[in-house]
Parts: sequence; structure tokens; C-alpha cells
Amino acid sequence: MSKKLKKSFLVLVGIAITLSACNEVTERSGQTTTPASPSPAPHASETLNQNPAIAKTTTNTQTERQNYKPISLSEIADTEARVGSDPKALALSAFGKSGIEGGSQQVTVDYPQPNQAVVIITQLGVADDSVRGIRYRAEFVPTTKSAQAQKQWEIVWAGSQVTCQPGRGHQDWSKELCL
Repeated sequence: MSKKLKKSFLVLVGIAITLSACNEVTERSGQTTTPASPSPAPHASETLNQNPAIAKTTTNTQTERQNYKPISLSEIADTEARVGSDPKALALSAFGKSGIEGGSQQVTVDYPQPNQAVVIITQLGVADDSVRGIRYRAEFVPTTKSAQAQKQWEIVWAGSQVTCQPGRGHQDWSKELCL
């Protein structure tokens, strides 16, 4: 083989190795080249996507979000009402209703990752002739990165689902309206 052919072959092998390494890194980080659909809270998705270790959680979060009707964060009184040390208290302040006539309210808090909190508020027996229950999902990320400071959480996404009264629409939890 001539020297030029050997050099060309080595260059091609080097390029192939580099491309396969880049592909492997991309697959590990969970990034894709497909365009992402617009998110109601893009800064939240960006925050969650920065750490490849939680790419699976981000996918699960996006899947869960699709099952909820998004709520504009501007509907929450002000920025101060969206930031605090207790995600449960913040979610209850924003979505906990006191007008549940003879109904019940259940609150669950989950921390799927150290940098993510999810609060689900389920209200049954709401005062509505077509809606039997409302479920709110509020997602939080920390605003502080210091281990010494008390963790402050900010609500970055919220959504709702409803279940309908018998004869007034779907009986499962859905983002679709009742009749």
C-alpha cells in the first residue's frame, strides 16, 4: 500500500471512531436530534435536561404532563407565591380549595430526583354539577444550589385533570372537559 493510501485510511478510521464516540455520548445523555415541541415552561425542561442521570425522569415527566391540561403560571398571584421552602405548602396555596362541599382533598408529595418535587392535589366532591373531582399536578425545581442554604423551591409547571359526574362525560382522570 502506498503511503498516501495508508494515511487516507488512518484518517478515515479516526473519523469513524470519533463519530461513533460522539454517537455513544449523545445516546447516554438522552439527547436527540429531533426538534422538541414547545413546552409551557421551557426553563424547567432545560434545568431538568442538564443532568444526563435524570433524562429518564424527564421523559416520564413529559409523559405525565401530556395527561394534564396546562395551567398558566401567571394565574398564580405573584412570583413570591411560586417560591418557598415547602413545595406542598406552595401547591396548596395555589390550588388547594376550601370550597369542597362534603368532599375530600388528598395531597401527595414525591421527590423523584434531588432536584425535582412533584405535588399532586386530588379534590373529590367539588361544587360542580358536571365535575366530580379535580386533580392538580405541580412540579418544582430548587432555586438555590448551595448545600448550606435552605433549599428554596419554585413551581415551574402546573396542570389539571378532571373526572366527571356519572352521565356527564368520562369517569377516568382526563384533561378533557366534562359535559
